[in-house]
Amino acid sequence: MRVVPARYMQCHLKMPFDSHRNKKLKVLEPIWIHYTPPCVVSRAVLPHTMPKPQSNNQWSPDVIIYTDAAVDTNGSTAVSYRLTTETGTVIDEDGYVLGESYRSHIAEYIAVLKAISIAKDHGYEDPVIYTDYEGIIEHVFGEASPSDEKQENLKDKIVSVLRSQFNKWMLEYLPRDQNEQAHDLANQAMKNGVATGT
Repeated sequence: MRVVPARYMQCHLKMPFDSHRNKKLKVLEPIWIHYTPPCVVSRAVLPHTMPKPQSNNQWSPDVIIYTDAAVDTNGSTAVSYRLTTETGTVIDEDGYVLGESYRSHIAEYIAVLKAISIAKDHGYEDPVIYTDYEGIIEHVFGEASPSDEKQENLKDKIVSVLRSQFNKWMLEYLPRDQNEQAHDLANQAMKNGVATGT
């Protein structure tokens, strides 16, 4: 059963303007207004004094994406993706062995990049993307800094693709025990040594 976490919309914000001094005023907290796409969902916990977006800001994703990666003791690396509808019908899924060896956290980034590229090729514009590596979430939303240049570059690529190629999107952490299908696809690809799935 898929659990969609409750998050707030991070939308365009309005800065008050002082017409007498002909300059924008500094404010300590952003102010919610009706969103204009593109719009993303933020993990940030909003101050309790801030009004929540109105119900007409809610949206339904057109695809659910699950991603994962696997690295064995020999250094072989595989990534996987699984695209489904909101009701769980599988649209596309596959696993791939990469041509190079990567550390597990780098492979997780590559898995997300592969998955969102496939989703775009299918023509989807409003995805929810799940990964069981929380570091990606923390880095994309600025909650933590990537530990090396490779991570930083991959994070920048993910952000660039999401912002430029999609209308609205959500990127969320999913515990591994709820991401078993994508996990199995990566492991099966590793075992077979070739692409697997549909």
